[in-house]
Amino acid sequence: MKNNTYQQEKFDDYWKKFYNKLERIIGWLIFTVGIVIIISYGLFKIFESIIVEKEMSIILKVGLFSVIAGMVFLLFSVIREKITLKKIDKYKEIDR
Repeated sequence: MKNNTYQQEKFDDYWKKFYNKLERIIGWLIFTVGIVIIISYGLFKIFESIIVEKEMSIILKVGLFSVIAGMVFLLFSVIREKITLKKIDKYKEIDR
């Protein structure tokens, strides 16, 4: 049990250092930018193919736009909620 406590202290000390936090933040930032670029390009291509398609009915086009727009709004809503709740979390200082 003593060894486990020692390892936990070393792990906690590791995350207190500025550069360790910075490299993790930069990694997540680059990863997120890449994902946003890929998803944006994919959505652009989907919209482009829906608009260009001549044989697709207008009702189907509107339905597809509605589904995609709804998913995007829900995704942003969940992300905004998580960020807001993280800021006001009263248990964030408690070690798990």
